[in-house]
Amino acid sequence: MPTSNKTVSTIWENLHLVAARKGNKAAIVSESGEALTFGELEEQIGYVVGRLNACGVSRNERVAIALLQSPELAVAFLGVASGATAAPLNPAYKKSDFLFYLQDLNARALIVKDGEASLARDAAQELGISVLELKGDTSKTGRFELLGNSATAEGDTGYAAAEDIGLVLHTSGTTSRPKMVPLSHLNLCASTKHIIETLQLSDE
Repeated sequence: MPTSNKTVSTIWENLHLVAARKGNKAAIVSESGEALTFGELEEQIGYVVGRLNACGVSRNERVAIALLQSPELAVAFLGVASGATAAPLNPAYKKSDFLFYLQDLNARALIVKDGEASLARDAAQELGISVLELKGDTSKTGRFELLGNSATAEGDTGYAAAEDIGLVLHTSGTTSRPKMVPLSHLNLCASTKHIIETLQLSDE
């Protein structure tokens, strides 16, 4: 997160400022050492926001993400949160779990890996929720296409505002029904700043 006199209050604003200064620096690195730069990450997130809008997703609408840990998951989360509300789900859930979470979220769409069998996809289709297929670019880590049917977004589109909800998580629900915890961009940016300061993180 950049440090300046300007109040930076959304994920996208943070990334845009960093990319303007350090566009060629690695932002996300795969296990094999391949890197996606901040400039490339900014471009990919812009693509994701545009694709969500083209598929009928507006700001503050919830998009569930059921992907394995990967650079693509990280980029998908940042992209969805920048233009809608990201709701990461464990891809190892049972179908009954996906049915519960997708209904509880009132999800507008679900992102899954292209061409892979997925109980999340089955649950979304049963509930009539749009499915967006993430098709990775084999030539560049973190780059991908989102394949889905075109639709008209009914709410505000474009990049999220500070008060918009960027992330929704569920509590563990070990003693009762899981509860949703919404986090605004202001919440997320404040938490990020606190983590950076506490761990004394630097560009390195």
